Amino acid sequence: MNYKLIAIDIDGTLLNTQGTITERNYATLKKAVAQGVIVVLCTGRSYFMAQKVVGGFDFELPLVLHNGAQIVNSSNGQMIAHWTLDQQNARHGLMLMKEFALEPIVYDFHKGKHILVYESIDPTNEAYVRYMSTKESILHKTDDLLSYLDHNPTQLVAIHQEAIIKNVMPILKNHIDANVFTSGRLFNLEYWFLEVLRCGASKAAAVEHLAKLHNIDQKEIMAIGDNFNDLEMMEYAHLSVAMDNAPNEVKAIADFVTDSNNDDGVAKAIERFVF
Repeated sequence: MNYKLIAIDIDGTLLNTQGTITERNYATLKKAVAQGVIVVLCTGRSYFMAQKVVGGFDFELPLVLHNGAQIVNSSNGQMIAHWTLDQQNARHGLMLMKEFALEPIVYDFHKGKHILVYESIDPTNEAYVRYMSTKESILHKTDDLLSYLDHNPTQLVAIHQEAIIKNVMPILKNHIDANVFTSGRLFNLEYWFLEVLRCGASKAAAVEHLAKLHNIDQKEIMAIGDNFNDLEMMEYAHLSVAMDNAPNEVKAIADFVTDSNNDDGVAKAIERFVF
């Protein structure tokens, strides 16, 4: 099969456990792009955090960000597609989060800039403090997030202890029309990451949109991932590849299991099925 689009997760897939991309993986991506293959990196990261991975690349590729809410160009952040959370659901979700003493964060693309908007930082929430400290250059403080939300944002986020996040999730799902989920533990601490996106936004939907833009058939799509938020993308692709470091549930749905993220698994899969 001649695969024309390769969708690749970043953390735990393209990056090794040190959070870096190996020379072999980098060279393989560059070779694929040079041969006309659409290589798209798919991640829950924001543009700011994705730049920490692709900022040094000497070739351009599309990025699927915020677990499918955005598609942007890697080099300049130019928006290709943006599935925003509608204002009414965003405001309602914000109020519900506050009722449970959560401190919501709003990811936004506003006036041409990728920003993160917040009201305050709880010094007792270790994971929240650590999370915000890595994003100082995109932080925008406001006195009132509810007043700020006079438009559709990209995403709502909250960070708190597991029990509280699990209590809030079903309430949000029952009261707002949105994709509400948790990406699990943050920084290996007892804090979980809660995300709210536009209903229907996903890595798979973004990959499908990108494929249509380039007139690429589903049979010409390959996806590589390592975790549960990659499952839908992997199931959509004609060829799904799981990393050896993936949970067994992810490996079970894959067409092929490649080596781990510490053993150039991405490069080996592309070399096997594309070159």
